[in-house]
Amino acid sequence: MDHVYHVFYSFLYAAGGDWRNTFYIDCLSCQESVSCNTGHLLVADRDGNPLLIPVWLFEKLTGEVVDKKECIGIICREDFESFYHLWLLWHTETKQKCSVQQVLKNMWGSNMQG
Repeated sequence: MDHVYHVFYSFLYAAGGDWRNTFYIDCLSCQESVSCNTGHLLVADRDGNPLLIPVWLFEKLTGEVVDKKECIGIICREDFESFYHLWLLWHTETKQKCSVQQVLKNMWGSNMQG
């Protein structure tokens, strides 16, 4: 559980302590995970690397309800993949699987089901 809090702290720090300073990733076309369809929050760390958290996990850890319309912007998974295409090339295993799910697994660990 310490790992979860460490990653969560890094995410909040990069977001300036407020989820409204993040982008909301709509992953409606994802066929890999039901939790993917709840959306994700995205912020970049100091080096520009993406930091992601599933909305369900953020809400569970904070007790807050995320309204995607209050985020800086709303993007689809495909736009996330286009923007971070070179980073994803080196940090994901395959293009055949959801890139968001692969990044989440690498960041948070294997158990990312809501």
